[in-house]
Amino acid sequence: MAERTIVHTDGSCDNGGTKVGGWAWVNLDAGTQGWGRPHSPTTNQRMELAAVLEAICSHPDDSLTIVTDSRYAQQMYEAGWMARWERNGWDRKTSAAGREKPVENLDLVAAYHAVASAHPDLIVEWVKGHAGDEGNEAADVLAGKAATSGPEWTPPSKPERPQASLF
Repeated sequence: MAERTIVHTDGSCDNGGTKVGGWAWVNLDAGTQGWGRPHSPTTNQRMELAAVLEAICSHPDDSLTIVTDSRYAQQMYEAGWMARWERNGWDRKTSAAGREKPVENLDLVAAYHAVASAHPDLIVEWVKGHAGDEGNEAADVLAGKAATSGPEWTPPSKPERPQASLF
């Protein structure tokens, strides 16, 4: 069995008004990393998703374990939220009454779903942030640096929302 590649990810955003953000992934075993910042205001959730997305894209053929401190990004994959949202036309149920609400950050969520679905052997694990995990701490520091001095990153283009069938 192939050895698993473990990659830690983190996103960072100053929500104090500037909304400057950055993302990073770190592979401590290989000594490799990736990082970037968007050219426009952002949110922490978008940067967390960007980090996971870029980590998967950077390790296309590896037996890959992503370690993230974002429950949002972890459960989106491991709990099957993305697959369900795709089946629902990228809407998510928000109440027992069946009201629907569009998926937030659809551009990144759809891209994450596409690369995760195509990945041969992917696990996404959650780790508590700022709790001394070496990989998480390294990704956190790099994501913070990315927000102010990282290379500019362009997120994938937003997919068209599927139209409901009339039949």
